[in-house]
Amino acid sequence: MSIVETSEEGKDIVAQATNGNGQKLESWISVEDKTISELFCCTEVDKCKVVATIYAIDTNYAWYYFGCALCQTRTFKVLEEDVDPSIITQPLFWCEKCKTNVKNVKPRYKLYVKVKDDTAEAKFVLLDWIAWPVIGIKAEKVLNGSLDEIEDPELLPDCITDLVGKTYKFGVSIEKGSEIFTVLKVWSVYNTSMVDSQSETMSGKGTLSISGSEVSQLTYSDESSVKMATPSKRSGEEIIEVPDTTSATKLRPVKSIKIEKD
Repeated sequence: MSIVETSEEGKDIVAQATNGNGQKLESWISVEDKTISELFCCTEVDKCKVVATIYAIDTNYAWYYFGCALCQTRTFKVLEEDVDPSIITQPLFWCEKCKTNVKNVKPRYKLYVKVKDDTAEAKFVLLDWIAWPVIGIKAEKVLNGSLDEIEDPELLPDCITDLVGKTYKFGVSIEKGSEIFTVLKVWSVYNTSMVDSQSETMSGKGTLSISGSEVSQLTYSDESSVKMATPSKRSGEEIIEVPDTTSATKLRPVKSIKIEKD
């Protein structure tokens, strides 16, 4: 089976992998495979590969944010009462990095998923250029160009709920003291159904044992992408184990902020 890497722009790269800035990424060939329980035992900053099944989407966090078109940093929508409609006819967003209001923003994924294997459970976060090749559609297409705030955080689009029950090999970053692991690369393992044991052979359309030589690479990222701002966590536990009947008509709200005038 050939291994194909997917870049941020979604183009197939057969030989050498680079990130969106043209920097060459490290090879994952020598990176160790671990179980989820072993992730929590790590005491040093490291990377590893883990085969795990997504069993829920965590809606304590937004599944997307509006990123500044210039710096890609998370932005916050400016309240309408602070905007003169006779001058500004489209929504404004405050970019903390640029320290200014901006008009040009793009919705970008930042998806928190609950995963498990035979040994334990964990929470992984998939940034935009990791998430969209896995999901199969970019966030701006899911939102259909809308920049409006959405009211119901618990109703997710089908393309995201479809991830529930699928098994992948994840390349993750281990940060000391962190209980959330950032995904830097994803390999497909012919997603067919949730498996009871990693050591067992999966059955379905394609049959294979889960091993490093048998998986095809979907996407990659680099450590610089990990430094995105994390959306504020809402109070209470709102973990969704998604049923087949979940509606996709409403999406997650984004946070608005009030900008004080000089």
